[in-house]
Amino acid sequence: MTKTIAVAFAAAGFITITAIPAAAQTVPTKNIFLDVNFGVQPTSGTFLISAAPIIYGETAPLTSTQPFGSAPFLDASAGYRVWRDLSVGIALTTTFTSTSEATVVVGVPSPVFFDRRISQTITIDELERKERSAHLVIGWTTPVSDKVDASVMGGPSYIKVFQDLVQGVTVQDGTQNATATADTQTATSVGFHFGGELTYLIRPKIGMGGMFRYVKASVDLPAVLDLKGGGMQLGGGLRLRF
Repeated sequence: MTKTIAVAFAAAGFITITAIPAAAQTVPTKNIFLDVNFGVQPTSGTFLISAAPIIYGETAPLTSTQPFGSAPFLDASAGYRVWRDLSVGIALTTTFTSTSEATVVVGVPSPVFFDRRISQTITIDELERKERSAHLVIGWTTPVSDKVDASVMGGPSYIKVFQDLVQGVTVQDGTQNATATADTQTATSVGFHFGGELTYLIRPKIGMGGMFRYVKASVDLPAVLDLKGGGMQLGGGLRLRF
């Protein structure tokens, strides 16, 4: 179990334990919830691409090393209390576009002599990444006080990743001067999530709250297999209860 997942389980346990003493509390029944959150997804990592394009009739061994980092996100969820404190809903999450740069090392063949490659290191920047995801949320909510309630939740997640990747290199005719090129690849996957939140009601139907969610998913892009998506999400925002 990774450190990140362990922290997420610990947070879920804390929220659950916090809510237990509230069993005797009574609050007005609110069957419908609408939440809007803004936060950050601090997932980061690095991936490697290897290729062998043909230049001047020879292979040009190419490797590209590219990191990705954290990104802010916007999340909206809605649901309905179906039985006692059990609710079912859906959450939609979009990350804002983040950018990174890739370091490309390529052996460029000679246009004149066979097997006379020269090694070039090229940097290409402004490579974009974003994610779109939908989560089926199954949650249990219980009051902590007359103004505070706590929830734990989990369920399946559907995630789509948009990632700019190094596609290859172009070489000016008759030279060994290479330029890296990139394109956008997308892939989808089904994973799962779990998390929790605390809500403080400023008025009977309006409140503010904080949330965390851990999304476990990976996608297979044409050029990169098992690329990590989702991860820890931390945020907060508006709460509406009806």
